[in-house]
Amino acid sequence: MDNDENTSRIGKRWTTEEDDQLCQEIEENKTYDEIALNHKRTLCGIKSRVITNIMYPKYKNDNITIDELSKLYKIDVTLIEKYIQKLETPSIKRPSKKEDIIEYRLMMIEQKLDTILNAIYNS
Repeated sequence: MDNDENTSRIGKRWTTEEDDQLCQEIEENKTYDEIALNHKRTLCGIKSRVITNIMYPKYKNDNITIDELSKLYKIDVTLIEKYIQKLETPSIKRPSKKEDIIEYRLMMIEQKLDTILNAIYNS
C-alpha cells in the first residue's frame, strides 16, 4: 500500500464525482501535476484516465486525430498511441495475481520516476 498522502488513491476505483471533477479540471486548463495532487493519484494515473475516458471517445466518435488530441490535451503522441492500442486490442486472458503484483510494482516505480523527473525539471 502507498503511504504517501499525495498519492493515497492509487489503485482505488474512480468515482463518478472524480471523473466529473477531472473533466472540469481539464476544461479549466489545470496542469496534470495539479490534477494529480487534487485526486491523490500519480501523474501517469491521471494521464491514463484522460486518455481512456476523455480522449479515446473523441478519437472514436468525433474523428479527431491522435495528433490533434495530443496538442489539445498536452499528452505525448506515443503515450496516447500506447493506450489506444491497449484499448483496441482484445484481452486474451485475465492477468494472474502475480501479474497484478508486478503491474502494481511497476506503477510504483513509474510514480517515483515521475517525482524524480519533476524535481529535475523544476530545479
